[in-house]
Amino acid sequence: MTGSGSLLLSLLLQCRNITHGYGPRPLFSGMSLAIHQGERLGIVGPNGAGKSTLLALLGGELAPDEGEVTPRRGLRIVLVSQAERFPADGGPGAIDWLAEQAARCFAEGDARVRAASLLTRHGFGDGQQAVGRLSGGQGKRLAILGGLVQDPDLLLLDEPTNHLDLDSILWLEDLLARASFTWAVVSHARMFLERTAGRMVEVSGLFPTGLLAMDGNWSRFCRHRADYLEGLQSRAGSLSNKMRREEEWLSRGPKARTTKANYRIEEAQRLREELAGVREQLQNRDRGLGDFTASGRRSRRLIHVENCSFARGKQSIVRDLTFTLNNHQILGLLGANGSGKSTLLSLLRGELRPEQGRIEQAPELRVVWFSQDRSQLNPEDSLRRALAPEGDHILYRGRQVHVVGWAARFGFATDRLDVLVRDLSGGEQARALIAGLVRSEADVLLLDEPTNDLDIPALEALERSLGDFPGAVVLVTHDRWLISRLADRFLCLNGGGAWQMLASYDQWEKTQSKAGRAAERKETPKKQAPDRGGRRPPRLSYLEQREFDGMEERILTAEQTLAEAEAALEDPAIARDAGKLTEATRQLATAREEVEGLYQRWSELEGKIAGKQ
Repeated sequence: MTGSGSLLLSLLLQCRNITHGYGPRPLFSGMSLAIHQGERLGIVGPNGAGKSTLLALLGGELAPDEGEVTPRRGLRIVLVSQAERFPADGGPGAIDWLAEQAARCFAEGDARVRAASLLTRHGFGDGQQAVGRLSGGQGKRLAILGGLVQDPDLLLLDEPTNHLDLDSILWLEDLLARASFTWAVVSHARMFLERTAGRMVEVSGLFPTGLLAMDGNWSRFCRHRADYLEGLQSRAGSLSNKMRREEEWLSRGPKARTTKANYRIEEAQRLREELAGVREQLQNRDRGLGDFTASGRRSRRLIHVENCSFARGKQSIVRDLTFTLNNHQILGLLGANGSGKSTLLSLLRGELRPEQGRIEQAPELRVVWFSQDRSQLNPEDSLRRALAPEGDHILYRGRQVHVVGWAARFGFATDRLDVLVRDLSGGEQARALIAGLVRSEADVLLLDEPTNDLDIPALEALERSLGDFPGAVVLVTHDRWLISRLADRFLCLNGGGAWQMLASYDQWEKTQSKAGRAAERKETPKKQAPDRGGRRPPRLSYLEQREFDGMEERILTAEQTLAEAEAALEDPAIARDAGKLTEATRQLATAREEVEGLYQRWSELEGKIAGKQ
């Protein structure tokens, strides 16, 4: 009895038998969902399935066509929309804008104090910068703070990771992990959901009510969902057998239309409709994007970069860059926004030439290029023409495919074929561009942010296609889940021409978070006020402080040594000499141990500073 009562007390909001839609077929039909205090809800689903609509229903901005949404009395719900529109002419300062948001719930004086405190804690300084002049990432951060400053009981976030760089995404992950409030987030960022969500909801026409909810983070949800679909497959087989028996009975045409006979006729019709619905669910579960077409080249080395240096104006992109791109290899290209990743891709494809050093391509190398700005698409073409430039058919792997079937393969309905490219959504443009690229034979795929605007079904399909591609891939993407699972190694641009080669995505993320914290420490005044208990913060000894101050530089040096050791193993002269190969392997192991030891020591010293030791 006590347990049941506590569950009722923890219930924040309940949706009962919701039906809602914008056309003849509703997004939700008889959907129910309960949100309890302390829950961390991740919401996923295909584009257009109704994720933003669900948030609007939860937030009270929309009323359902049928059913009811019942929040707990006095519940404070705050919805942060996908795109906060700041004034184009600059607008108010960040602190003034944030104080306006706080004033919705607090008195004016208290609102400004709350705004100033929040801005200081989250890296906005005095908050005088005009909101219209903030970068996309900073603007998104401020919009999220605009929700926090209202002290919500339930915070609803619609695609909060859009436009955020890695540092900002890690900031958001940490913020939500420590949150005392309940939250629900719509996101396509699978790594983000893996690390933050405790319960997953998928919004999709795949499910009878339009929604499927399960406990667990992204990985656990995927396992549960697979079990659900396997059960659906079994259900389809059972219904098909039952339907076959009923159709055989109907074909005999019983003479007496008794009540029992009429019931069987009605049951057969019901079975027919249920089977059609299940088959539709199964048909929609795996959206494909087509497989990239390989040329069949057998040579191992495709692109070799040796001592390459390049700068744009005063900004150095790379200095003395050396690496080899081989067949059957996926190279993840990492770096902060503006570090030069797109420029390096242009160098690799031969559009730009290095100022020093050389970039050698294998003879008659076939390169397929996905441009971040999608400039390969003509905005004035119809989708039909973009998919099939030569007529109503395209040639794919030696077979003629009609444009309607080709469009369906990439998730386009027939009624979208005459829409102009400029009027397509970002996700539709990305899929249209991929549809053109998979037709071209390629040795190397150079992909610059192909995942932007794609929903999770399309991301999963792209991941499968890239994983099956037998050539080489250089991949730039903000999708951490995809790049960490696909890439064999990672070339990281650290700014100012510096670079390093790493074996895993986690290594780079650890480097970035450590560097970010080190930068924050440099900006912190040396004198710190005592805490509320009057105790001074823990101190390092003189020698430990000297060690800590030089740790970042030592790590960078050690990682450079590690990159050189990794590059040595790729040298054919070393690979052919057993003695040199043994020594190179030993040096690589030593370099890795050095890097790992330095990171461990850094963590120990940070623990002392934080008072954990």
